[in-house]
Amino acid sequence: MMGMGGMWLWTTIGLIGLIGLWVLVACAIAWVVGPRRTGAAPDALEVLEVLEARLARGEITAEEYRRIRRLIATGH
Repeated sequence: MMGMGGMWLWTTIGLIGLIGLWVLVACAIAWVVGPRRTGAAPDALEVLEVLEARLARGEITAEEYRRIRRLIATGH
C-alpha cells in the first residue's frame, strides 16, 4: 500500500512534467515569432554592383559613387 510518501512522489513528478510542458510551449512560441535571419550579409562585390546600378540610374552622382566606394574599400 502506498502511503503519503508515494502520493508526494507522483505529485512532484506531475508538477515537474507540467513545468516542462510549459517550457516547451514557451520555446515553441519564441521560435515561431522570434526574429529571423534573412541570410548572410552581402559581400563587397554585391554592394558595388548595387552602387554601380544606382549610379547608372542616376540615383547618385559620380562624386557620391566615388565617396561610397572609398568607404567600402577602407572599411569605414
